[in-house]
Amino acid sequence: MLAARQILVIARFFFREKQNKLRQFRNRIALLNKGLSCSRNSIVNFPDISRISNGKNCSIGDFSIFDIADDPASPEKRGTVILGDSVYIGEQCNIRASGSEIRIGNQTMIANSVVIVSANHMTTLGKPMCVQPWETTRSGVQIGDDCWLGSNSTILPGSVIGYGSIIAAGAVVRGEIPPMSIWGGVPARQISMRRP
Repeated sequence: MLAARQILVIARFFFREKQNKLRQFRNRIALLNKGLSCSRNSIVNFPDISRISNGKNCSIGDFSIFDIADDPASPEKRGTVILGDSVYIGEQCNIRASGSEIRIGNQTMIANSVVIVSANHMTTLGKPMCVQPWETTRSGVQIGDDCWLGSNSTILPGSVIGYGSIIAAGAVVRGEIPPMSIWGGVPARQISMRRP
């Protein structure tokens, strides 16, 4: 037989789960009202809907995480996501705009299990990394129009991917990618250029 304390813990768990599902449902409805289609299995978190700007025909796939947050150490560093028209974000992607901006251009395709992170925690000694502010010298991500990010690729803070570029599956991008180029590997290196 369960003790009264165990019953209380279980009841609180179910209540929190119900609240979380309701909040996720409201967030998806808010995104749908903005014209952003979001799978019912994805997780979307944002402080307010104004942090997301999107064009027409954008979608977020099943089991993706779309998380926008401010820097707890510096609330003026606000996370934002800007999507152009016809941006496709595949299944199981992890898009995290933490205290800076992620900008994705028109008609860009993001395949399954892609990770895009706009900022990292600082790593100064003497204080746990989890409570340190996010790094500002290399933050934000910009992805141009008509890009294709392959499955399991990772886009690190400070990356700028030029229009028409392709990032190969499993690549780790850090820095600037020129337009119309194809990059792959860890760390990503140029493989070739797109040809007509």
